[in-house]
Amino acid sequence: MRIAAPQTESVRSLKTFTERHVPISKIKVSAQPAWAWEHYTATVRNLIAHFSLRVVMEIGGGRFPLFTREDVDALGIEFAVNDISQRELDLGPEWLHKVCFDVVGSTVPESEENRYDLVISKMVMEHVKDGRQAYRNVHRLLKRGGIFFHFFPVLYSPPFVANRLLPEAISRKVLEAAFPGRNDNEFPKFPAHYSCCTISPRTEAMLFDTGFREVELVPVYGHDYFRKLPGLRELDSALSDLAYRRGWRRLASYCYAFGRK
Repeated sequence: MRIAAPQTESVRSLKTFTERHVPISKIKVSAQPAWAWEHYTATVRNLIAHFSLRVVMEIGGGRFPLFTREDVDALGIEFAVNDISQRELDLGPEWLHKVCFDVVGSTVPESEENRYDLVISKMVMEHVKDGRQAYRNVHRLLKRGGIFFHFFPVLYSPPFVANRLLPEAISRKVLEAAFPGRNDNEFPKFPAHYSCCTISPRTEAMLFDTGFREVELVPVYGHDYFRKLPGLRELDSALSDLAYRRGWRRLASYCYAFGRK
């Protein structure tokens, strides 16, 4: 996976998100795609540790929850996994607390409202049809002072624009050709809508309007979707590097999104 710029230039602490609360100086976020993928779990762990978060829900965890039972015991947390598909949940470990509901639905189960200290997701928010409603439901899930942390692709990065515009049958074949492990038996592909998957003042305003007191959208530049396409690969790499240097957040490839209720 390509690296857009030297890591020493891009790692920073989430000062605007944390300065009025418990310091989390050890939690760093990088603009590097490799860093974002490799450190997602570590970032969740650091949030749990620094904010003493004890009740955690993973949205869209399905068959592949972030934590093992040993992880949960070591962290001293209650861990729940949500998915819209009961089949996906059934394929997950039996020990999990599983909650089947649509995060874009009109309601969430009453038993789950105001219950969670932390709600997380990885590569899920791009699949919801109504991002605003999804964040409303995340707000309902969280206790006052609770935090959300989502990792998702940003719409205006070229591969995600193509995924949004191409018919699902074609985009599925393209993805499977580029990444053979992306199939229904190993790592299924789901339709992507990219609702609210942008880094813009409009998205930030939507999150504040939803009721979150603090919001931080951290851009991540670069991806490896064009690695098998010489010419296009280099052109896209140059665009990502330029976007990084100029601070064009709308052309970021991914986002680390944080918010506090």
